[in-house]
Amino acid sequence: MKKERISSCLFSSMSVGCFFIIAVIIFVFLAFVKGKGVDGVLKHKVVDIDENAVSNEHNEDTHLFPKNKNIRVKIAILSDSESDLKNINEALEKAKENGADMIIHLGDISQLGVLEDLDNIKVLFEESGLPYYATPGDRDLWAYLYGRYQTVNGFEKVFGKSYQVVEKNGNKFLIINNADEFNGIDDEQWEFIEKNIDDADFIFLHNPIEFDDSLLLSHKGMGQYDEGVEEQRKKLLDMVKKSNVKAVFGGDQHRFTEYKDKEKNNLFYYVIGALNSERNLEDPSFAVLTIYDDGDYYVKKVKLD
Repeated sequence: MKKERISSCLFSSMSVGCFFIIAVIIFVFLAFVKGKGVDGVLKHKVVDIDENAVSNEHNEDTHLFPKNKNIRVKIAILSDSESDLKNINEALEKAKENGADMIIHLGDISQLGVLEDLDNIKVLFEESGLPYYATPGDRDLWAYLYGRYQTVNGFEKVFGKSYQVVEKNGNKFLIINNADEFNGIDDEQWEFIEKNIDDADFIFLHNPIEFDDSLLLSHKGMGQYDEGVEEQRKKLLDMVKKSNVKAVFGGDQHRFTEYKDKEKNNLFYYVIGALNSERNLEDPSFAVLTIYDDGDYYVKKVKLD
């Protein structure tokens, strides 16, 4: 018995030690091999900003600070709710408290795309009284592609078109469906994107298309599982960089991040935190995009209670 306890203790200690060694190796790789430096790896964006600290100054490195400017429109951006009706309802209430003019959901609205779940969630959106738009996530396609509703696309049956253009107060929002992780974007949608991307102001989709190499697990997104879809990601990213798009909003990673493009100074990428309470790397949250009259904008992370 004593030998078994000693053996168990040694095994446990070795496991902890191995985990620590692996963590150190990853840190060193990011800091030096990837050329990020220690400060770059340790640096973490501050997203809980004091809203009273408004400024008229333009900061080229972030849009996480509010500004004392005339507001043109506010958009609440939700993602990865995964059928958490309680948190969806709370987020909708907080969106109204924050003065949102409309809602955009970035996908994984439901756990598995079951029609009953999608119907129940749509009821909450309707009851909010706010205009709402949505694109699917991979989870919203599961029942359609692999499950019990293979003859019915549950998302489109409940929410309608999975990609579209929304125009509000002089701003053009391009909503893209890149949820299918193995087939990607079809020809019809590519034509739609090519027609609308050049003069779009902001893009909304489920799977991120650009990644911050200084963050662990940052490469979860479009092209992760299929080489053909990865080529599509590169094509879409190239189109974004050649356009006038100011920012791209994605979900799927279950955390909030801001990332500035390495080449184009005025292009930013945002990953919106997850709403669901069961599978989350952070506290459940969503974001509010505030667009000012001069075209500048502010992205606020909003945590649930």
